[in-house]
Amino acid sequence: AGFFLFVSQVYSKIFKNNEGSAVRRTINFSIILLIAGLSGALTVSRNEVWQNEESFWKDATLCSPKSAIAHNNLGLVYLNHGDLANAEGSFNNAIQLADSVPLKEDRYQVSNRAHVNLGIVYARQNRMQDARHEFETAIRVAPGYVRAHLNLAALFMETGKLKEAVAEFNAALALEPDNLRARLYLANIYRKLGEFENAETELEKILAIDPKNGDALGLMKIVQKTKLQDNKD
Repeated sequence: AGFFLFVSQVYSKIFKNNEGSAVRRTINFSIILLIAGLSGALTVSRNEVWQNEESFWKDATLCSPKSAIAHNNLGLVYLNHGDLANAEGSFNNAIQLADSVPLKEDRYQVSNRAHVNLGIVYARQNRMQDARHEFETAIRVAPGYVRAHLNLAALFMETGKLKEAVAEFNAALALEPDNLRARLYLANIYRKLGEFENAETELEKILAIDPKNGDALGLMKIVQKTKLQDNKD
């Protein structure tokens, strides 16, 4: 979910309909904890969820202080709760612990995940160079890590480096070709760059999988309209 933790802040900015209003999608990252009892299941409040999760992973780091996984997961709780300072500390701990073991023994890729998570923290703090460094570190170690490519692409989008974003989205889609949301972003970037044929190609790929995809259909209309206007000019 790391990509959307960052990109959800960007998503509402990039699509415009014919009237110029933003096409928005609300991405809800709330976590619901279900406690099963003899009388059935009980849902608890969001605050209780955070308290339970935070307590669980804090205890895990105390019981297993050298567990990179525990520190990374505690960082995720902090990140999802908006506590960026503690998230940063937890992810740095996870990276330090994961990097202390041989790469082949990091079978859960905790180091790569923590680097990306730390990059997301930096991006939310508007520390874009630091965020880029973390994403690129993850990619350098594991070129096939889709989540790192997607987050780096999102960062390039946010900072106006559209050609660099295209390269990262293409890298991600080469690894995960059915990621329709990433392909939609790529199509819209092509539109912004005036590469309408490439935009249409990406949208056609989306519609071949999901013919009723409203975002793709709407963007296709915009692309075709803009392309027609440019040809007239």
